[in-house]
Amino acid sequence: MTIRRLNDSAIRKLRASFISTVAQCVVELAQNSLDALATTIEIHVDMTKFFFQIIDNGTGITPEDMEKIGQRYATSKCHTLEDLAHVTTYGFRGEALATLAEVSALEIISKHPNYYDTYCTILKGGQRLQCGPTRSSRRKKPGTIIIIRDLFFTYPVRRKHLSENGFINELENVKKSVESLALIHPQVTFTLVDASNDSKIVTTKKATTNISTFRQLFGSSLAQNLDSVYAEEDDIKIDGFFSLRGFHTRQHQYFYVNKLLIGCNEIYKLIDEIFNQSSFGKKNYELPLKSGSDYSKYKKSSMTKSLEKYPIFLFHLTCPTTIYDKCLDPAKSMIEFEIFYLH
Repeated sequence: MTIRRLNDSAIRKLRASFISTVAQCVVELAQNSLDALATTIEIHVDMTKFFFQIIDNGTGITPEDMEKIGQRYATSKCHTLEDLAHVTTYGFRGEALATLAEVSALEIISKHPNYYDTYCTILKGGQRLQCGPTRSSRRKKPGTIIIIRDLFFTYPVRRKHLSENGFINELENVKKSVESLALIHPQVTFTLVDASNDSKIVTTKKATTNISTFRQLFGSSLAQNLDSVYAEEDDIKIDGFFSLRGFHTRQHQYFYVNKLLIGCNEIYKLIDEIFNQSSFGKKNYELPLKSGSDYSKYKKSSMTKSLEKYPIFLFHLTCPTTIYDKCLDPAKSMIEFEIFYLH
């Protein structure tokens, strides 16, 4: 067989795998809003229609950039290899909006403070259908609205997979993703709305600490035993909170590096080891078992089962971007440090 270069359509199809879930779609757009210095982010999701809308009060997009936005590898955040080594924004690849333009009908409406008009661009299937001033969606203040319609319309198998796994489960993943962003950005007001029934799922108000936002999200009872953490040495700092009260799952365990939530890695293992060697350890709690066919054979007091509880924590590591690599996966949830010691 002769080696030939893939045609442009095949390349776009393959690159569209950059975003494969609804939660990742929402996170990428919300992170764009944060990069634009938004202090209010409102997210509307209708899973049944594959419809999403992000509204922010960020800096907005200039008319010149509106003509370029949606092109792959076109970004305002990173332009050279040197920039990549020192990038401090969430976005830097120039792939998220380009991918969404391939797999959905993407509409971007934005007002920049230096321009009177509000501008709009519409892309679908990788093609720009419209770009210019808009009167129907004119904004009085700077900010951006991004509307995603018909997500994954070119990927029926992916849609079927999402449907079979249940829209409720995927919406829960979106909720957790928004919560993780809200926790590390307490100064930002977040709202997540289920547009199918106009119900608010997540609501946070501007706060000064992560603990305040945690309390808003999960209640005072869970937040009442949180202890703050702060340590600094040279150009590395860690802050956050923890609780030895424990929770029955690892749901409330968050580790961020420069405000980027990191998935399970060696750092989580190290944190587990530290907690397990502390007074927290692994505690067993006794609860009566549910009645069953053999219930009468045992005394009620002896029918117990062991419940393992996990520590609650949020740790945020601030460090130079040059000491780790965050280009290991599209979601940027995996990083590798240049030097990492477990002991």
